[in-house]
Amino acid sequence: MPLSLNFLLLLLLPLFTKVLLITLAVRGLMWWRRTRQSMPGQRPRFWQTLNIVLAVLTALGLLGEIAFFYRLSTIKQSSESAHYYRQSRERFVLAHDFQYGELLVPQGSLINRYGHDAGEPQAPLGLRGLEAVRFPKAVQVGNVWAAAVQITPARMELATDQRLGPLYHFDAQTNNGYGDWVPTTPTTYVDCLRGDIASFHAPEPAFDVQAEPPDGAQARFAPSTWRLTGCASGKAPLWLEPLRQLTPPAGADAPIWAAPTR
Repeated sequence: MPLSLNFLLLLLLPLFTKVLLITLAVRGLMWWRRTRQSMPGQRPRFWQTLNIVLAVLTALGLLGEIAFFYRLSTIKQSSESAHYYRQSRERFVLAHDFQYGELLVPQGSLINRYGHDAGEPQAPLGLRGLEAVRFPKAVQVGNVWAAAVQITPARMELATDQRLGPLYHFDAQTNNGYGDWVPTTPTTYVDCLRGDIASFHAPEPAFDVQAEPPDGAQARFAPSTWRLTGCASGKAPLWLEPLRQLTPPAGADAPIWAAPTR
């Protein structure tokens, strides 16, 4: 039976039940008016075949309504819980050190990530879908000491004064006219200050479009392959969405992560 027809029948069930209930009540009232003057022993029985059938159908309809609305409340609760779990795992503070590709992300890092979450009550700790991360202390990312990293576009907020390089630029005349990123000469290195924003070209890793992107230590996150394209002073710090003040819905589990994986 098509889903739409099932849904239509469920919507009509309360109306059908009410019609049965009203019909049974009207028949009862008519029976009472006809027999109220009769002696108790001379009254015809009310519970004859048709009235019994109506009563049974009414009872079944009422039970169906109860089951239907209970199911609706269960679906609503499950949907609210799944939404809460997804939101909780999009913006969170990392409770354990976690290896993500080349980078060991330290405990206490603020994580912004998206997608790759079915909203299940618990899931293995993961950073798949990472958008940005702010570290609680300076972390070496590739050959850069960074306070924060943004994935797309690839940028880092510098945690210290440092000399970065080599510097690259895009040359449209190379690679048989397709263009490529080539070292910038004679300016090979650039001196940057703490708080500056370093920009990079991040090569797209090869991947299987039919396979789920790997996570953890197997993730294709390789900042060592990023090519420095510039370093800008006077820019605002990399912005990450803060932790969300979420109220768990009724029935939601407090822990959102299963045991951490390495």
